[in-house]
Amino acid sequence: MFLYYHNFMIRHARFTDIVAINDIYNYEVINGIATFDTEKRSFLKAVSFYFNHRSLVHPLFVYESNHRVVGFCSLSLYREKSAFRSTVEISLYVHKDHRNEGIGSSLLSYVIDYAKKSSEITNIVSVITSENESSIKLFSKAGFINSGIIDKCGKKFNRDLGITNMYLLV
Repeated sequence: MFLYYHNFMIRHARFTDIVAINDIYNYEVINGIATFDTEKRSFLKAVSFYFNHRSLVHPLFVYESNHRVVGFCSLSLYREKSAFRSTVEISLYVHKDHRNEGIGSSLLSYVIDYAKKSSEITNIVSVITSENESSIKLFSKAGFINSGIIDKCGKKFNRDLGITNMYLLV
């Protein structure tokens, strides 16, 4: 399954996309608050991440523009306990030079449609840094419901950060 339109495509990630995906993610690790990771993800961990997202329930998609990966979105295991198996956690990242171009909205819409077609997914959870207002707006606009905030549960760049939990029943 993929979406192709003029000069962009959303598709399942390929092994050859790992470096681009990891570069996008690591930029945010070092410079941003979208992830609470504080150390760059190694190539080996990136390979593991890729292989953990090869199933139909836990896929990894990329947004490719002009033959270059400029964003990615994954559905991951939400919790280890088996009762949570139909709930997935979404992660979405866009390359710093391609923000505010509609890539995040396109990826999010595509992945929501994908989840709605799955008989194994009933709920998508997003855990967003509370200070990341643009992501909260993006997910709200897509129909995600704010289900609570946990203040000061992380520290990055000498700042206390909270998380906003959001979900969408599909």
